Amino acid sequence: MKPSAILIASSLLACSCSLEATGAPADPAALSLKDDLLLEPISFALEPQPSAAFVTASVFDGESWQAHPTFLDLAAGTAQTSSEVEAGLWLDGLELRFADVSLGAFGLTDVVVSVRAPHPCDAERWADADDRVDAELTVALGLEWSLVTREGAVVPLETQSLAASDLYLTVRRGLHGDEVGLSLVNPETMWEWAGLLRIEDVMLSAGGRASEPAVD
Repeated sequence: MKPSAILIASSLLACSCSLEATGAPADPAALSLKDDLLLEPISFALEPQPSAAFVTASVFDGESWQAHPTFLDLAAGTAQTSSEVEAGLWLDGLELRFADVSLGAFGLTDVVVSVRAPHPCDAERWADADDRVDAELTVALGLEWSLVTREGAVVPLETQSLAASDLYLTVRRGLHGDEVGLSLVNPETMWEWAGLLRIEDVMLSAGGRASEPAVD
């Protein structure tokens, strides 16, 4: 894994989850994070985060491309991870829901970026007595959204597939539960539509904690 990518994911966990706090020592008889992931998947609720993503959305005005550097606020999200003895760590699913965004002449709403099919990680590194793993995988993210016209009409668009990108993943066990951090940086054009709109220079970070188990 690239050192810079490790730093991105590590910094994300430190900033978004505020894990450092006092508490009782871990039970030495408890299973490690790695053992628990082998037993069953872990689901995470991602925290809302202002400016969680940055993209350059370029719009063709009939004569030239007009770049709109845009920050996207993460409204909600989920992630699921698991592990297999031979295949290692998997990202079983990812969903990121973003707030509405304006791109000058039109806007976007119902913006969802996702990974719907399970993907094995290409590389992983365990540490902290198997209570932390840093991993990376190459995955094509799905994009769902609706266009908001100048007149305010909402036009749902077909689900799109963004160009494959390296996604960096950190999962670790803290004093207050399991946490996840994700990050992505892709300076290339990830998607273009009808010669009118393209998305490039994408940066993304998100983090959260393991979801509380459902109460019967």
